[in-house]
Amino acid sequence: MLYHGTHTSLYKTLPSAVIPILEDAILKTRVRLYGVAEEIFSNKLSAYSHIPIVALEHAELLLHDFKCSRVLEVLDKVPENAFTSNEEDCQVRQLFAIFRATMRTQTEGIYGPAMEELRNLQRAWASKSIDDYSDIEVSLT
Repeated sequence: MLYHGTHTSLYKTLPSAVIPILEDAILKTRVRLYGVAEEIFSNKLSAYSHIPIVALEHAELLLHDFKCSRVLEVLDKVPENAFTSNEEDCQVRQLFAIFRATMRTQTEGIYGPAMEELRNLQRAWASKSIDDYSDIEVSLT
């Protein structure tokens, strides 16, 4: 199946019946039907709002629609225990941290957390080849 989402490696965290719904919301976002996409996230995907991939895609919709303060609300729905210590979850945690810090820069003018997360990213990737980046890490660059 051809996907529109960027972080398709995280689709395995969703029931298979939910993936087409998420993909529909992503497609609506890409064609700038923000209101329709928001309805999908608010109604059909609300039970999954605590799952990282759903929160990420919802946050991206809000970012495209210039609703930066709501991005933080959506990202905060994902509990810290949603991330384990495996490598992929660490990458997703980094993506969330960068996204949150960037939104704090946009909404509150606070630059410190964003700079610290960028330093953490540089340290983590210092010895990693670009060819080894995952889809999650590519979206961080």
